[in-house]
Amino acid sequence: MQRGLYVLLGTIAGYALFGTFAALGFAAVAVNLFTPLPAAFVGMRVGSAAAGVTVALTAFLVLLTADSASSVMYLVQFGIPGVALPWLLNRGFAWDKAAVAVLWAMVAASLCGLLVVSAVSGQSPLVTVSDLIGKEIVQTTTIMQEVFMLSLLARGRYTVPGRAFPEWKSPEWLVWILITSGFLVAFVEGIAGTFALNLLVILLPVYFLQGLAVIDCFFRRKAFSPIIRTVGYLLVTLVNPLPMVVTGIGVFDLWADFRKPKEPES
Repeated sequence: MQRGLYVLLGTIAGYALFGTFAALGFAAVAVNLFTPLPAAFVGMRVGSAAAGVTVALTAFLVLLTADSASSVMYLVQFGIPGVALPWLLNRGFAWDKAAVAVLWAMVAASLCGLLVVSAVSGQSPLVTVSDLIGKEIVQTTTIMQEVFMLSLLARGRYTVPGRAFPEWKSPEWLVWILITSGFLVAFVEGIAGTFALNLLVILLPVYFLQGLAVIDCFFRRKAFSPIIRTVGYLLVTLVNPLPMVVTGIGVFDLWADFRKPKEPES
């Protein structure tokens, strides 16, 4: 009975969020981030199979009220992270590794679909792949925010495997790829510059997440209430230019180590 109630509420919430996203497009940034969350929360709370049922029912409602293209869009962009992420987490995969696996699953599914569209429409596959890379930043941000929100909603109901979020850092060597990509984007044109730009776009959300970890550590150290922390997270995620500031904090955390406790002055 409880599982059925979770599935029902998750389906309604997922359908409402996707409907708002479909109506407003990427102007509804917050809705875009939260759309896969109901199914993922159901999966973490009552099991991965329930997440699959929630996604299937949501896609069916979208099919009934919209069209098949919208239903497929929901399944690829929101259904895959809504099901795959809790499935991996429930099997003990660390959340950062699970996020990477889900991202590549979404990229593979999107690539297959776009290649089929290019074959039917007669477009060049290179143009199709370029379109895919342009959407990858949105997918990366969505998955990372989903993990972050799942960790906030856990509150003893379930466990998110992996390093505690306030302590999380990306691999140190990754920042040198980021710096090299930025240098190439600034001074090199052509294929190399385009490749570096795409690589930069993929890496920036990683450091945005690290910046969020720094801020989360600060909030917890200052013992802010969950409500204040949640408002703060939404502000730094949605209000420009705060996301870029948070990303900068994540990049410079390698050298500044913002989370290191300050030694008391003698």
